[in-house]
Amino acid sequence: MTDAVYAMLLGYTLEVLLKGLWVKKGNKVVVDGKYRHIVEGAGHDLLALGRKVGIEATKTEFDALNRLSPFILFAGRYPISIRHEDMKPRRVAGRKGNTVPGFYSGKDFEVAEILRNRLMASLRFDG
Repeated sequence: MTDAVYAMLLGYTLEVLLKGLWVKKGNKVVVDGKYRHIVEGAGHDLLALGRKVGIEATKTEFDALNRLSPFILFAGRYPISIRHEDMKPRRVAGRKGNTVPGFYSGKDFEVAEILRNRLMASLRFDG
């Protein structure tokens, strides 16, 4: 259970970093007092956010982002999602077959943490 909660918090961290990079590039997330989605209909989709922001990441890093998104939505808090499509098994790089959305290995954490550190370093403002 603690791994699921950590994955949720790591996912939140990456989401905030991606949104911070979006702002650093001169974009706005609030216009006229209202939140503006970076990717319409994909507010917590880390893969979509990462691609829209234009981060440089490996296939393995994008895979790790993609599979962290369910933890943001439900896997770190609830036993199942309220949307059935969120429960569909997903491909995992380097593994045969599909895995359930709540699966995240030690190697996945390592990949996501390295990406997190790189994004944190790129978000630092000069001055």
